[in-house]
Amino acid sequence: MRSVNRCPAAAGWQERIVQKTASAGVFGAVGGALLSVSQQAPLLRFSATTAASCTFCMACFSVLVEGVRLLRCQDSPANSILAGGLTGYGLTAVHRGAARAGPASVWWAAAGGLAHVASDSAMAHGGFQGLLTRHLLLDPPEGVPQEVVESEPWDWLAWVPFLRKMSDDDWEAYQQKQQGAMSQRYSAVTDGNKQQQQQQEAVKDAPD
Repeated sequence: MRSVNRCPAAAGWQERIVQKTASAGVFGAVGGALLSVSQQAPLLRFSATTAASCTFCMACFSVLVEGVRLLRCQDSPANSILAGGLTGYGLTAVHRGAARAGPASVWWAAAGGLAHVASDSAMAHGGFQGLLTRHLLLDPPEGVPQEVVESEPWDWLAWVPFLRKMSDDDWEAYQQKQQGAMSQRYSAVTDGNKQQQQQQEAVKDAPD
């Protein structure tokens, strides 16, 4: 009998679980390799252990996320928060005891919610590929015109204490003040040279 998915938000749950779990395994292996070099531990064993741990944790989290999505029939950060809390509580209770499971579930829930928000923001801007394309690190796909987005430069002066951005009038007044000060210094140097020349001429003309 052909099954019918009555929740459109849960469609494609198999692909999402496999993709998230595989990605976690790859990142775990890479992170484990880097940690093994920094800690001078066996590379293969350390990276394999880290990859297995990340894969198992992400598999548990992904299954719970899709389960909550199916029950609520909507995609929202609340799904990741609930799934993160349940995953963190279960894994911590098994490895560290129930006393530490409560605080760990709070951290896992927060991490799940932040990851969901970051993922939605990245997908809204075209994902990782769109990020590289916007920063001119990757060519746009064929047939897709490259959008040129003109963004205003960051006004960093507004965030620096005791500094403010000068207006056009302030800048003109500042230039006039600088020119006036420069003219005064030039006049002072010229007058000093004239006085020095007069003194030298007076010394030459003085009788022996």
